[in-house]
Amino acid sequence: MNESIDSVILAQLREIVALWPAHETILPKQMHDLVAKDFELVDLTNRVSAVVAPSRIESIGELASVEFRDADGTLQRAVFRQSTEDGKWRMRSLKFQCPVCFGTGSNDGDICIGCDGSGWGAA
Repeated sequence: MNESIDSVILAQLREIVALWPAHETILPKQMHDLVAKDFELVDLTNRVSAVVAPSRIESIGELASVEFRDADGTLQRAVFRQSTEDGKWRMRSLKFQCPVCFGTGSNDGDICIGCDGSGWGAA
């Protein structure tokens, strides 16, 4: 990924996290243009208060992911999709690293039951 895209996505991530609801699971109006149409609303139950330490930004085509530590030290991953309509990057999901498999998707050689094999969030 190039540096300018990295900075755009990090700025967008910080803006979204600043607007993240503390208790509600309803998408705030201010976030509507910042998230993708297929944003996973269940992710609003994930309590994220700050982007403290971004550790990795990767992109594959129209998708980009950012791994970062939040204020509690939890590893989080935000996935963004670039719009084909206006070129803007919008968040598709924000999930915490699975505490069972630690992001691997497997546990004792089987698909992790904590995250259903994704390594992120909870099943």
